[in-house]
Amino acid sequence: MKNQIRNWSFMVILLFSYQCGIPFIFSLPILSNLSDVVYYFVGYSLVAIHGLLAGYFLYKHEALKKPKWKWRFLGVLLGAFGLILVWSFLTSLVMPVTRNQEALNQLNQDDLTALFFVYAAIIAPITEELVFRGLILFNFKSCPIPFLDRFVSASLFSLIHVLQHGFLWTDFIRYFGIGWILVWVFKKTGSVYYSIVSHMSYNLFLRIIMLFFA
Repeated sequence: MKNQIRNWSFMVILLFSYQCGIPFIFSLPILSNLSDVVYYFVGYSLVAIHGLLAGYFLYKHEALKKPKWKWRFLGVLLGAFGLILVWSFLTSLVMPVTRNQEALNQLNQDDLTALFFVYAAIIAPITEELVFRGLILFNFKSCPIPFLDRFVSASLFSLIHVLQHGFLWTDFIRYFGIGWILVWVFKKTGSVYYSIVSHMSYNLFLRIIMLFFA
C-alpha cells in the first residue's frame, strides 16, 4: 500500500510539474532576455528531464525491459501510423487547425528549424510516451474499471498539448484520438518502446512534410 501511494504521488507530482511547472519557468522575466535558441533549448531540456525521471521510475520498477519482437507488431506499428494519418485528415476536414499546431508552424518558420526538429522528432515523443503511456498505464495496471486507464492516458496527453494555448474542445478531441491510438499500440505490444516508435514515426513524417512542403 505504501509503495502504491508513493508511486501515485510521484506520478501526480511529475504530471503537475510537466503541465504547470514548465510554463511557470517559461514565464519568469529572466528568460525573456534570452535569445530564442537558448530560450527554447532551456524549455526542451526541461521536457527531457521529465522524460528521464519517468524513464528512471519505470526502469526502477522493471517496466522498461528489453522489448520482445513479434512480426505482428509490425502490423500494429503500420496500422497505428495509418490510423493517426486518417484521424488527423478526417478531423482536419471538420475542425480548425489546433492552436498547438499553429505555434509549431511558427517555430518551423523561424531560425529554430534544427532545434525544433530534434525536439519534435526525438525528445517530445520519447518523453510523452514514457510519461503518458509508461508512467500512467503502469500506475493504472490494477485499476478494475475497464478502459479508465486508456481514457486517463489519452486525456492527459491531449491536455498537455491544449492547455498551454487555451482550451478548445476541437483541439482536445484531435489530440485525444491520437493519444487513444498510441495507448492501443502500448496495449497490443505490451511495451512503451513500440508506442515511442509510433509517435516518433508520425512526428518525423510531419516534420519532413513541413520542412519540404510547407
